[in-house]
Amino acid sequence: MTRNRGKGFTLIEVIIVLILLGIVSAIAGMGLVVLAQGYVFANLNSTMVEKGQTAITRIVKELADCTITAGNATSVTLMRRSDGTSYTFSWAGTPGGPLILSGPDNTADVLTDNVRSFALVYYNDGGIIVPADVAAQVQSTLQLVAADDSVRTFTNRVYTKAQ
Repeated sequence: MTRNRGKGFTLIEVIIVLILLGIVSAIAGMGLVVLAQGYVFANLNSTMVEKGQTAITRIVKELADCTITAGNATSVTLMRRSDGTSYTFSWAGTPGGPLILSGPDNTADVLTDNVRSFALVYYNDGGIIVPADVAAQVQSTLQLVAADDSVRTFTNRVYTKAQ
């Protein structure tokens, strides 16, 4: 009997190559999954930061051109000097709930969601805490829940126009 010594691969060689390709593909696939999860995580966190910055900027803008008519630790009612309309920023106190801007026609706009806490502190010109209706400054602190359940804090202090 003569053996055929043809050129080619044996069945064992082909199986070993296929197993090695499967292992390399699995490792590369896991790396791609980690990259995709990182992208989603970064996207969620950047969206949360954008919402927080937008909300705190809107609060600052409204408070800078207003007369405060009422307020407590989690809401403030103000009247715009420019057009005389009355608005209320409020948070119900429920973690994860929205921060709401209510307008004169009982419309409610959600400024941001996933609010961990929202606090307002009212100060006079000397920096002493006073009731809302005599405040010259308002400090707003907004805490939002990020994608990894960590908390991001946005704080700003605004001088309202003279009463």
